[in-house]
Amino acid sequence: MIVSNYTEIIKFYPSSEENADILIGCSKNSYEAEESVFIAGEGGPTKIINSTYFPIIEKGKILLYNQKTCEKPITELHELIHVLGFEHVNNTQSIIYPYLSCEQEVDSKIINMLKELYSIEPKAELYFLNASALKFGKYVNFSVNVRNEGLISAQNVILKVISENIQLDSFDLKEIDFGAGKTFEVSYLNVPSRTDSLIFKLETETPEFDKDNNILSSNFQEV
Repeated sequence: MIVSNYTEIIKFYPSSEENADILIGCSKNSYEAEESVFIAGEGGPTKIINSTYFPIIEKGKILLYNQKTCEKPITELHELIHVLGFEHVNNTQSIIYPYLSCEQEVDSKIINMLKELYSIEPKAELYFLNASALKFGKYVNFSVNVRNEGLISAQNVILKVISENIQLDSFDLKEIDFGAGKTFEVSYLNVPSRTDSLIFKLETETPEFDKDNNILSSNFQEV
């Protein structure tokens, strides 16, 4: 509730273990990392999609050993902030300082960053990683590699193949999940004999961050 109240954006709900984004475990065992340094818990991301545009933390885990005797759940907050992607800082009054004390707070830098990140409208981000086309006579074999590096899946993705301002064909690539890609190949596509390149265009009903990279031109390699 503390992080939810501060940000007014992030909400937490109970869930089954298989569907949970953050797993929380407890242990009666505590240990010393070094002399006079007590470790009360651990936490951090366990599944990250390292896409170019938006690296996404999909899963996280918190392990609690023994909590400090404070009015606020200092240990839990510290480990939760780790799960949300934050590393330690040098500010002793910050909840994310390496060594915990009851006076620490979720500082304004953390709150402002969380608000900024979670206020981004989730969209897809399709683009062509590469494409190649091989022409022999009036036929073309081509291959395209498409990726989605947005925040949500792109639904009903259509690949259109264009030559000389004429659409030669279209292909249903179906769904492309965020952080995922798809390679699509076609053989013996009939093309006008005079053309020396193809234009590939991606269309989806899902909103995107940028549609300018949904078009790619590929010159033929002649056989």
